[in-house]
Amino acid sequence: MVAQVYITFPQAFWQNDNSTSGRQSFTGFAHWLSPAYAFDTNPLRWEQQCIELSSLPSLHAHPTLLFYIYGDQAISLSSALITLSTQEEKDKYITNVFRPYFSLLPQYAEGSIECTPSSCLMTNWSADELAGCGSYSNFPTKLEEGDVDIKVMREGLPGRSLWFAGEHVAPFMAMGTVNGAYGT
Repeated sequence: MVAQVYITFPQAFWQNDNSTSGRQSFTGFAHWLSPAYAFDTNPLRWEQQCIELSSLPSLHAHPTLLFYIYGDQAISLSSALITLSTQEEKDKYITNVFRPYFSLLPQYAEGSIECTPSSCLMTNWSADELAGCGSYSNFPTKLEEGDVDIKVMREGLPGRSLWFAGEHVAPFMAMGTVNGAYGT
């Protein structure tokens, strides 16, 4: 299972607008490999991956961090969020889980309004029947001709007006990715 966690701030505190300050800025992608400092919220040391969305072209830029999570971590967080009834509780939970990571970004200041999330959202495809309950394509071990299956799905059933789209029919380099799903 894969999920996305969006954490939006009043402004992109990690960006450095003043190039003369000498302070570092962050754009693009961050990856925390097996973090050993957040045992209360991440005892299994799940890796964390984050894309910041404030450096997108101006029409689409916003002060949001997008964390990609998967497997047991996605299931664990999804299960916890289902038990929370209000958006305020969900925001607090998500903030507590991901604070150990976004607090390491440049210009972070504990207690600053700019560094306090204004909203959070996590996809919950594992509980969504229409999303296959969190399923995604994979290639089982010992599969010998998986490319044939993919080619058949890409072709669809044009005579019955049925076509498939998404990560499972993307070019082979993008299969199983959000980019692949978006591009098809």
